[in-house]
Amino acid sequence: MSKKISRPNRIPMTPLILAILAAAIPVLAQPVIESAIYYTDFWYDNPLGWQIGHHFVACAKVQGSGPITVDAEDQKGTTVSLPHDHGSWYCKFVDGELIGGVLTITATDRDGATAKKQSTHLDEPRKICITRNIRFSNETVSPAIFWDPNMDAEGYYVRIYQTSTQKEVFRSPPLNSTTYQVPVPILNVGTSYVFRILAHDYDACNQHTSGFCVENRSSTFSREFTPRAIK
Repeated sequence: MSKKISRPNRIPMTPLILAILAAAIPVLAQPVIESAIYYTDFWYDNPLGWQIGHHFVACAKVQGSGPITVDAEDQKGTTVSLPHDHGSWYCKFVDGELIGGVLTITATDRDGATAKKQSTHLDEPRKICITRNIRFSNETVSPAIFWDPNMDAEGYYVRIYQTSTQKEVFRSPPLNSTTYQVPVPILNVGTSYVFRILAHDYDACNQHTSGFCVENRSSTFSREFTPRAIK
């Protein structure tokens, strides 16, 4: 008489293999839109020859695996592409292309994953006045730059461009004062630069039922500045 041999219960292999493979395959993260802003920026006369006037600007700060395409759509369904500007920002002048109000920003990565975010609400654009009396403490590679208080603004940024290339080489953190010391090493002896003072103001959020704020800016440019060697 043969003896019956008991066998351990077998675990089905297919679910186990799938579980291992799923754990080994990384989950592709969608792009993340950290900020979506719609604002105005009045550009005053400048040595770089850039177009002066009251510009409408759409910007989005997007994190994700590149390349990423970013589009802005207004409430009439018109869509424009926002090119890469700097860092994680994608920005464009949209004068005459998009209407005011809220934009829908869409970011799409190379795998087709998308993210959407509504912009700030641009419904009360205002022209901020020129920033006056821009001057420098000295002509070294680390000058302090000064300007008169702008009554239309609640804060400032300083951005520096190399004149020959028109490329931005530096931007300051947000400033509450009307002076800024240029850190080292940013400027080079014998190279010409133009400083851009951005004066900005955020309207009170409680003015808008949407809960969003309107941002208004002006950009005033310095004369050309060329550092000299200290003797």
